[in-house]
Formats: sequence, structure tokens, C-alpha cells
Amino acid sequence: MASGVNVSIVENVVKVILSLVIETGYNIPEVCKVVQQRVIAAIESMTGLKVDSVDIKIANVNIDNK
Repeated sequence: MASGVNVSIVENVVKVILSLVIETGYNIPEVCKVVQQRVIAAIESMTGLKVDSVDIKIANVNIDNK
């Protein structure tokens, strides 16, 4: 994977694909929801563009071997 972020802008509408690595013990759907909300808020407030989607792919789950 070359990058964990892919952004496309078509007719002033933004689509984002993020690849994340998450640690075990976290609720994946909740983490994804928070990340989506924060990414949308940041892009829209900084650029004024409308965010159509923020898709999240879980690239890996790190297992803590303590």
C-alpha cells in the first residue's frame, strides 16, 4: 500500500478513503465513526467543500503481546 489516504474531488465534492491500523481492544465501528466525523468536520471547515463520503478500510489489527 503506497498511502493510507486517497482523496478525490469531483465538482467540489470530496470523497475520502482511509486505511487504518487499529490496536486490539478498541471498538472498530466506534473508532471508524469518530474518525469519519472528525475528517468530515476538518475538511469542510478548512476548505468549504462538501464531503460526500469517508470510507475506512482496516488495513491491520495490531495484537498486543504483553
